[in-house]
Amino acid sequence: MDIFNSEVAILLRGRKVKMVFDNIYREIRKRYGLKQVEVDVLVYQAAFPEKPASQIAKDLFIPKGHISLATDGLCKKGFMIAERDDHDRRFIRLSLTDQGKEIVKDIEKIRVQVEDVLLKGISESELDSFEKVTTKLLSNADEIMKK
Repeated sequence: MDIFNSEVAILLRGRKVKMVFDNIYREIRKRYGLKQVEVDVLVYQAAFPEKPASQIAKDLFIPKGHISLATDGLCKKGFMIAERDDHDRRFIRLSLTDQGKEIVKDIEKIRVQVEDVLLKGISESELDSFEKVTTKLLSNADEIMKK
């Protein structure tokens, strides 16, 4: 099997699927005046509201400076609030405003529609296997990155 020309390689790189979502989210970005990194931060923050800004950078593999610019932009647009942690002033706690939550709902509707199309014809057992394989793959990637 030629790994560089296979569909597996495309999925492993994730670029094609990411491009699909980026194109689909273009409408949301235009409507709300958002950059893709801001969309990513909103979605992440909705899923993990307790995590600090520094963790977003680590988990999304986005430079801290980009996350900082994105959170600043989201705060200025009224979609997010940033407050210093009462216990450790070095940390900034982020939270979504009601308007930010509405944007995330719009994004979620689109994500569900796209996933329905992307997963068309894939059985539950195939999805389970895929999840197990990708979990192992990501764990292996974490091990590589630690070195």
